[in-house]
Amino acid sequence: MGEKAIEISIKSSLLYLFLLLAILLYYMYLQMKVVLPNPISFGDEGFHTSLARYIAVNKEYPKYIPFEGSELVRDGFYRPPLWNLLLASFIFIFGVKEVVIKLVTLLITFFLGIATFVLVKRNFNEIFAFFTAIILVSFQSVLTYTVLFYYANLLLFWITLSLLCFITFLRENNRKFLILSSVFASLALLTNQFALTIYSLFFIYLLYELVVDRKNLNQKIKTYLPFILLLILIPSSYIIRNILAYNTPICFSLPYLKNLFDTSDCKIDKFEEKYKFTGQAIPIGTEATAFSIGFMNYLEFAYFRSAFIILPFFIGLVFLFLSKENYTKFLLIYFLIYVILILEVGRTRAEDTARYTLGFASLFALISGFAYWKIFEFIEKKLKILKYIILLLVISISFITVNERLDTLNKVKAWDPTFFEACEWIKVKTEKNATISTIWGHNGAWCSERKMGPMFADVLLSNDFNYTLKVLKENGIDYLWIQKGSIDPYNRGYAGNYPISFIRMLVDNPQYFIKVYENGDEIEKCYQMCNGQTIYKLNITDF
Repeated sequence: MGEKAIEISIKSSLLYLFLLLAILLYYMYLQMKVVLPNPISFGDEGFHTSLARYIAVNKEYPKYIPFEGSELVRDGFYRPPLWNLLLASFIFIFGVKEVVIKLVTLLITFFLGIATFVLVKRNFNEIFAFFTAIILVSFQSVLTYTVLFYYANLLLFWITLSLLCFITFLRENNRKFLILSSVFASLALLTNQFALTIYSLFFIYLLYELVVDRKNLNQKIKTYLPFILLLILIPSSYIIRNILAYNTPICFSLPYLKNLFDTSDCKIDKFEEKYKFTGQAIPIGTEATAFSIGFMNYLEFAYFRSAFIILPFFIGLVFLFLSKENYTKFLLIYFLIYVILILEVGRTRAEDTARYTLGFASLFALISGFAYWKIFEFIEKKLKILKYIILLLVISISFITVNERLDTLNKVKAWDPTFFEACEWIKVKTEKNATISTIWGHNGAWCSERKMGPMFADVLLSNDFNYTLKVLKENGIDYLWIQKGSIDPYNRGYAGNYPISFIRMLVDNPQYFIKVYENGDEIEKCYQMCNGQTIYKLNITDF
């Protein structure tokens, strides 16, 4: 009888695993339909891929970003480097092939789903594991950063593995998983500073353990000492490199704490601007803050429909609160860290907030999956046939969400073809050492293979012709690349738009701004957003 039960359990586990594999492969197929036909261009894709290309081709870990900046302004490459180095390794092995770059994030998400299932199944059962994995890979933000080539899903991968390995340690007292948890957390920190949240989680939980269980203090220290040492040692090379290169261990700011150290050496900034932009982008849609669009709307944007994920998440929190298992305290502490962090970062753009807090997606998936598992168990006891309705409901909502989100992302990634026509012209016709100033520098760096100069507030907003020429000359700008779809007819002063007053200045002074390329509408007739690109060569040598 016992052998029969084990056999049924194994068959059930395999059934759910094969079902998950089939769904993940289907989702990967849908994702490939989005990424393969579309060029690398959206947001920071061009930045990350250009940086990886530079590292792979030049076999150099640069101190400063080599393809962006001017003679007076350059950003340091002080960010955690693991994503860029990983991408560079693929380029180094397979060559500069876009298809290879486009498949990396898809594979990360695929293995994220598999790893989540395996670890949750080890700790609980295949039902809980299936719900958690399918929910996690269906989150809107996870889908977004599967088809956009950012660091975010690699970060989520490491965070999820670290979180689940630590839970495995708590449940089994298996030190192997404690060591693995520290390794994955360290790799997360080498991917992005968000991993300091899980470092904080470990610190608070270990402090709690030491305070509550004082009788076994020596044993606790002996158990956790290798864990703590690995958390420090693995990312230490990155910290040491920052100290040697920039005279500070970290160059980024932290929520609430801001800049803990002097970061003045983290970049070259010999130009002091007189003007300031109103903001980064006109605050509409996801450009608005997470709080201004309504927090429940933000959660739906970042994760899932409220009725199917947000509500089960809070039900799951109640279940966890009532549970006496040691891992529940660990998860509740992590949720409190999320609340504290979201109160600060929720003031930024909804899109940025979703990316900054993507590491919490595994927490949301785990607790929501926990609630669905409990509901599944309750229904199974009452009427077995109804349990499959819950299973079909989760799969159906997952399918709907994935298809809708990928359809939206396909439209977002279908970048203006005139942009790439201009890119090609720049790559062929401009000098290889030319510096091209544009507000879409991250986007243009990959396809143009030229150095993208900043578009200063002093250039766009001063309305002082002589001062504008002076700023451009001092910074060594050779060309201006204007995307006419980003013209702001109202001169609102956002960094992501060209004020119409600036466009008029270019048009009215052809002796200094020589139009060398144009596609789409004539810029002289653009008094608001128009179609196409215009490139000006600067003639300011004798100015």
